[in-house]
Amino acid sequence: DLVVGAVLLAIVTSIPNAVAALYLARSGRGAATLATTTNSNNINVVLGMLVPAAVLGIGTVTATTVLTAWWYLGLTASALAWAYLRRGLGRIDGLLVIGAYIVFLVMLLR
Repeated sequence: DLVVGAVLLAIVTSIPNAVAALYLARSGRGAATLATTTNSNNINVVLGMLVPAAVLGIGTVTATTVLTAWWYLGLTASALAWAYLRRGLGRIDGLLVIGAYIVFLVMLLR
């Protein structure tokens, strides 16, 4: 269930935002690109994790749920800090973020 929520739901709900972000990035609108991707991530976390937890209860906290929550927080904070320090992100930076997400998936599926 966690893999479906943390991976599949995130991918499917992020497709429209990814298309919009790609268009904005190719148009040279970096701030709008960052806002689009950040808002997509926030919506996924709130609607995919916090609302169900508030309605259904948190249930048993497992190592996997803790890993997922901290990894999402860490990856988001790292990407935002890196974008701030470098005054933007390039293709290599984007590939590093994708690589970090793949590392997370490998850890999640072990």
